Amino acid sequence: MLDNFLAEKFIKKAGESTEYNINIMDEKGVIIASKDAERIGNFHEVAYWIIHGDEEIIDVPDGGKYLGVKPGVMLPIEHKGKRTGAIGVTGEPDEVRDIAKVMKFAIETMYEFESQHELSARRKSMKDRFIYGILSNEVADIEKLKEDAETLGWDESCVRLPVLLFLDEMADMPTVLRKLKESALYSRQDIISVVQDKNVIIFKSFKPDPSSLSRYKEIITESIASCKNYLDMAGAKYQFLAGTFQDRFEKYRIGYQHCIWMRDRVKEQICFFYEHVNEYMKALIAMVEYRDIYGVYGQLLDEKGKENILEVVDSLQKNNYNFNASSKELYIHKNTLVFRFNKIRELLGVNPMQQVADRDFLEYLHYFIKNNRT
Repeated sequence: MLDNFLAEKFIKKAGESTEYNINIMDEKGVIIASKDAERIGNFHEVAYWIIHGDEEIIDVPDGGKYLGVKPGVMLPIEHKGKRTGAIGVTGEPDEVRDIAKVMKFAIETMYEFESQHELSARRKSMKDRFIYGILSNEVADIEKLKEDAETLGWDESCVRLPVLLFLDEMADMPTVLRKLKESALYSRQDIISVVQDKNVIIFKSFKPDPSSLSRYKEIITESIASCKNYLDMAGAKYQFLAGTFQDRFEKYRIGYQHCIWMRDRVKEQICFFYEHVNEYMKALIAMVEYRDIYGVYGQLLDEKGKENILEVVDSLQKNNYNFNASSKELYIHKNTLVFRFNKIRELLGVNPMQQVADRDFLEYLHYFIKNNRT
């Protein structure tokens, strides 16, 4: 059952990072916390449906059709496999969907940690408290975090990069943790912990030296090799998501969120956020801005032209504009790909292979077409 105090606490913290209204509903569909205080205590019909149904997400383009509902996106809040409530973000569904997914993950993480804290308060270790502090919104008492880290032997002067390991039920957690620590590159300065009972967060330590920047992919890959081999042998599904370098404990949560951002966007078993910065930066821009810039292009281009841009530009971006690699990926002759690319050039009056500004224009247009489809 959701706790009203924690729900209000989450709304207060989360509300500082977004302009959109956020609502949290209990298992009866009643709003127990909201940025719009006047809605607290109201019944939310769509929330009740998703809590007691099996939908993973509900878009509400027209809130007036339902009791106590405004336009937005609704997702269930789950704890240990049970739906205990719902979280919704008010706004146009296309604009708030990603925000709502992040909020769902954040509140489930918060409740998971709070639940573990309540159930094991007497045996909760200093390490658990430290992990909770750096991954949750509660980093106000940073001095206490530093004290705990010093006691645990973790030096803040080390640069650390988070790696979030998502696992399925085929993976044995004790074996996973043992394999990670068996690596020849494992250090006492590495912070490794289980999160949400089934996943693992690794804050891999690096020397604050420029050489770390050039070798971090190699070091991460070698550090997880033994664990990866075990997971392959066990037939487990998994994904290692490497976030961003951070040098202060209060910033670790940002690197962790960068890992989470990749979860639904990349498919490789080992992924590095720095390879997806361009996509991340594009995602930060509200879709309304894209519509203001590219809306007329969307209206004037026919479906055939849009499909050509989507397929060709998507493949070229993945393959660093290598026409040989892209033609193989698309199962077409290179000359056919060149012909299709030239059609795009002629259609838009751009030369992306020679003009950086034209390439940027084309890639942003591609992002708009890809994410503005109905």
